[in-house]
Amino acid sequence: MNKKHVIILLLILIIGCVQTKQYFQAKEKELKEEFYIQNNMSVNNSISKGEFLTEDNKTIAYSYYESQNTKFGIILLHMLDRTRQDFNDLAKLFQTAGYSVLAIDSRGHGESTKNWRWRAFSERDLRMMTLDVKGAVKFLQLKDINNTILIGASISANTALNYGITDNAVKAIVLMSPGLDYRGVKVEESASQNNKPTLVIASEDDLYAWTTSQQIFDRAKNKIKDYKYYKQAGHGTDILSKERADLYILDWLVRNGFR
Repeated sequence: MNKKHVIILLLILIIGCVQTKQYFQAKEKELKEEFYIQNNMSVNNSISKGEFLTEDNKTIAYSYYESQNTKFGIILLHMLDRTRQDFNDLAKLFQTAGYSVLAIDSRGHGESTKNWRWRAFSERDLRMMTLDVKGAVKFLQLKDINNTILIGASISANTALNYGITDNAVKAIVLMSPGLDYRGVKVEESASQNNKPTLVIASEDDLYAWTTSQQIFDRAKNKIKDYKYYKQAGHGTDILSKERADLYILDWLVRNGFR
């Protein structure tokens, strides 16, 4: 066999390995989707909308995706200048998997603008979004759901962490593109105090979140923690559309007993 034939054979082997890897990756995704999405016999597909008041008398609009006999409730917290609609698909996925899900419009956003809009907020006003999360936790407790998982994106990842470490009802925290400081919502101290199971997600093309989220992850004290990063997935909830981070989050929750 001459050199040319050897090179051709090596190329065939390389192409074959790549195709095999792609095949098994596709099959893994297919199996996860089949398990988490199609297996919905126990799900009550009830979706309701309404409002609740925070302890500082702010009106918060919500969408509630209810599941029967759920052990965990999930609270979804959107990015700055966005709304709970960013989580429509994710909420339905979690509901189908057997979770009750509460997606809220943070104060000053979406339909939670009866008091004032976020563009007029001071840094202190942004930090007070933890009270929106507190109200959401109480909402779930009124539904007899006492185990809560917080999922926040960007500045709301910081809010989720700042609140999550203070409340025993919060059992796990998922942070999508957190940063050490977003508009005065800082998490350096909270990250050092964090002993909750934590999943941190970021993308390399989102430089600030990528570099600081690693620091946030490293400071978490709980043994149940994971850091998932992508190459070009963008910022916050954009990761959900560019990568199947939704399935990764769900898989992480199930693997660690939050089901």
